Amino acid sequence: EPQEIVKWLSEALLDRGGDCLDPHGYVWGQTESLVHVFVPTRGLRLSKSSEVTVEIKPRQLRISMPAGESHSPFDIDKLLQKPVKPDDCSWQLEEGGLVLHVELAKRDVSEEGEHWMRVWEGHPQTMAPTAKERHDVRQMARAACKAEAEEAKPEVDNQKIAETLKRYQDALPGVQVEWGDTSLASLREGQEW
Repeated sequence: EPQEIVKWLSEALLDRGGDCLDPHGYVWGQTESLVHVFVPTRGLRLSKSSEVTVEIKPRQLRISMPAGESHSPFDIDKLLQKPVKPDDCSWQLEEGGLVLHVELAKRDVSEEGEHWMRVWEGHPQTMAPTAKERHDVRQMARAACKAEAEEAKPEVDNQKIAETLKRYQDALPGVQVEWGDTSLASLREGQEW
């Protein structure tokens, strides 16, 4: 069954895409430079690439695959949401002939244009964030963690430090005893006590 086959696919390749299995028979994901389309077979295992038709044009993708008994063949020929570079695209049968994997090379890989909302025009949109939105969220999370770590630092009790230092100096006459912060954070910030 297609739902079982899709479970074997790499989560990383399905990132920033969508599950269009029920309405359209495929799942997809994207990186900054590629769109990955996975079409699981229906009721049969494909043994030869000649059993599949894949035609990739700058704004159009056609996929045709046979199906086993009591299943409808997969056949789609529609406009893509954005243009691709056909010469840099590829496809192959994977998982022992149970999945067709099409890699579409994005034409626009700029920060503003790299994110696809869908594979084909008229199909469901992804709710996944763009690469820039993800980057911004990571930056905000790092800043929040850093701010929280700064807030969590214990207050330095200078009076207590001075008293402890005095006790050591009194207990060890002739030995120079000093106090300093030896944490990595203080070394990075150049702090001294």
